[in-house]
Amino acid sequence: MDLRAAIRFPLSCPVILTTESLESRGSLLNISVWGCAVRGPADVRRGDRCVLALLMPSGNGPLMIDLARVRWSTRAELGVEFLNMTALTRSRLRRYLLTLRTATVC
Repeated sequence: MDLRAAIRFPLSCPVILTTESLESRGSLLNISVWGCAVRGPADVRRGDRCVLALLMPSGNGPLMIDLARVRWSTRAELGVEFLNMTALTRSRLRRYLLTLRTATVC
C-alpha cells in the first residue's frame, strides 16, 4: 500500500543539491508537490537539510526549493521532502505537475 500524500510523476532532469558541506549534481527520478527522488548525490544522509535547484524541462529557469530534508538515502538515490519554497515557486511547481497529470490522462 502506497501511503504517499501526493502522486509522484516520473521525470528526468538535472538537480543541484546543496548542503552545509557540499554541492552535488544529480538527476531527478520523480516529483510531487511535496517532494522528489534524486539519483546521484553522494555523502548525503537521512535528516540532512538542503537547498535544491531543479532544472526543469520547461525552460523557465530553475525551480528553487529553499529548504528540503532528506527523508531516505541509499548509495545511489535519495528521497527529499520539500519544506520551504516561495509562493511563486509552489505555483510554478503545481502548474507543471498539472501538465504532467494531463499528459498521463490523455
